[in-house]
Amino acid sequence: MKMHNASAQRNRDEILVELKNFLPQEGTVLEISSGCGVHCSHFAPHFPNLTWQPTELNPDKIVSLRLYREESGAPNLLAPLKLDTCSENWPLQSAEAMVNINMIHAAPWEACLGLLKGSARTLTPGAPLFMYGPYLRSDRETVPSNLEFDRRLRAKDPSWGLRQLETVIEKAEEAGLKFEQVLDVPNNNCVVIYRR
Repeated sequence: MKMHNASAQRNRDEILVELKNFLPQEGTVLEISSGCGVHCSHFAPHFPNLTWQPTELNPDKIVSLRLYREESGAPNLLAPLKLDTCSENWPLQSAEAMVNINMIHAAPWEACLGLLKGSARTLTPGAPLFMYGPYLRSDRETVPSNLEFDRRLRAKDPSWGLRQLETVIEKAEEAGLKFEQVLDVPNNNCVVIYRR
């Protein structure tokens, strides 16, 4: 069944603007935790020289991804692959870019660590890891809406919750990625860029 995500519909254009600044001219983009398919079906047609590889762990979302792909008709949008970031065996051996949107706060911490380690294994030298989502940050006060979001996440699953940006950066560098920059984007989210 095709799933819908109102948040993804709202933020897809603002994310697209930032992707245009960081994705390479050609190669494969490995999207980790693609969700229901709103993002990849919107992004892929804007990058005709890139091959867009969506992935998911959730079987229902994989079905939805297939339906969004069929509907989009974008020739560079591939069929979704199953990927568990905690596994050391990823279905793709290399990629020229990786994109991860709104995953690490809605998954156990181990999934974030697996994402960072897997990115370091999979990205080609100099390739970007593009991460989007809300964070806790030591350099500014967290807005009430993000604190409430964090509370709801932890009530749903104690292993979930907004992550401390500085800790994620530290773990990324331990994994072999280089932190490049953080950009503030609408709705109290950030784009964080790392390079292999």
